[in-house]
Amino acid sequence: MKKHIIIIATILSLTGCKEKISYQEQIKNYNNLIFQASNEFKNSRFQNAVNVSSEAIKITDTLSTALMLRGNSYLKLNKHKNAYEDFDEVIELEGDKSKAYFGRAIANQGLNEMSDFKDDIDKYLENYSRDVVARNVRGDYNLKEANFNQAIEDYTVCIKKFPKKSEYYFKRANTYALNADLNLSVNDYEKYSKLDSKTNKSNVTYQKAKIYFEIKNYKKALDNFSSLENKIKNPEILTFIGDCNLNLKEYNKAIRYYTKYLLQNPNNISIIEKRAETYLIVKNLANANNDYRKIAILRNEEAGFFSKYSWLVLFGFLYFFAGNLFTRKKEKRYRNRKLSHAYQSLFFGGFFGGQYLFTGRNFMYIIYSVAVFIFMIINSFAFRFHYNNFDLWLITILENNLGLKVFYFICSLIIIDFFALPFVVFNKNEKFLTLVNSKNVKQRSYSIENVQDELTRNTNIVKELVS
Repeated sequence: MKKHIIIIATILSLTGCKEKISYQEQIKNYNNLIFQASNEFKNSRFQNAVNVSSEAIKITDTLSTALMLRGNSYLKLNKHKNAYEDFDEVIELEGDKSKAYFGRAIANQGLNEMSDFKDDIDKYLENYSRDVVARNVRGDYNLKEANFNQAIEDYTVCIKKFPKKSEYYFKRANTYALNADLNLSVNDYEKYSKLDSKTNKSNVTYQKAKIYFEIKNYKKALDNFSSLENKIKNPEILTFIGDCNLNLKEYNKAIRYYTKYLLQNPNNISIIEKRAETYLIVKNLANANNDYRKIAILRNEEAGFFSKYSWLVLFGFLYFFAGNLFTRKKEKRYRNRKLSHAYQSLFFGGFFGGQYLFTGRNFMYIIYSVAVFIFMIINSFAFRFHYNNFDLWLITILENNLGLKVFYFICSLIIIDFFALPFVVFNKNEKFLTLVNSKNVKQRSYSIENVQDELTRNTNIVKELVS
């Protein structure tokens, strides 16, 4: 505090002190405001602390105390940008050993500037390595970033400083487990349970089980989860037991626990899907299809109109494009149309109405196309949700009576065309040939008449010359 008084006195004497009040009174006012701001902060009135600190800064912004107080108050108010600016000014005033590096690190964390957070907190801990709060914060960051060894080091410093604080043992236990140091993890969990008499040991077991599962030690995870099945009313335990059994290839047990979970949460798509996949492994196709059907129904209920039917736009484009492949350059090849070409259009483009376009039967093409699109719309659910499951796709289509009637109608049109194509093709070719031949006859007759006229004219000329 004496140091602050000397600095203020120096500043005021150098600037000439434009204020009428003496520098002693300014110092007194500054200190009073700092005292008030500190009390407001201690009593969790952080906005008041900001306001009072700001008044102190108006007296002088060359001292760090008010800036630090306001920066910490801004942090409590989650105004991280404002806090960052205040701590940044403090660092400029105090230099590399400023404690404001920790405050600026927290502000950077709030702003999601994690690289700057790491730089600032590392800088702070270079000078204040035994600060437990900062070590704990950095340990949490390192744990999240999977820097397990560094996180363990930070939590260990915290434990050495406060060996009876259970929280740090719990965090280090989690980190040890994720780092595959299972024995050390279990030891820390046991210490955590002993130190915290109020702790729920079932909860500790649950955490241990989750970590065993995370590191794929499914046998130990299953043992821990199973011990909690009747102690904790948490349906998630049932899914974990199911997952453990699935990974241990105890498929029937996995199905049983997935079913137990679904009795409580019948619309959980991810668990229904797990059970369906497990049914497939044990080759129980009927139950697997029932589960896949339930998943499709749930997803269909969640989907909007566009999501349900937008795929028809793509199908329509494919339908008309594929059908018209068989009609390109038809004018040039009409004369040479043969029955083999017509059957090719039936076999390769029959579903898309290619044979109708090939033979120029537009009315039949419209009737056939309407039938195909009705069939697709009726079975939209099956095509949208069961396209990757042929068995279920086929079952769903066969169960739809209206869709089957439309399908039979489409098939009947194709079968009729199979037998009728020769007649259609020969009939059209005969008409074409008749048309072509009639034109040729007229042209020939016209040419013969011209030749006769020319011969007659030449004969008359010759006769005239002879006579």
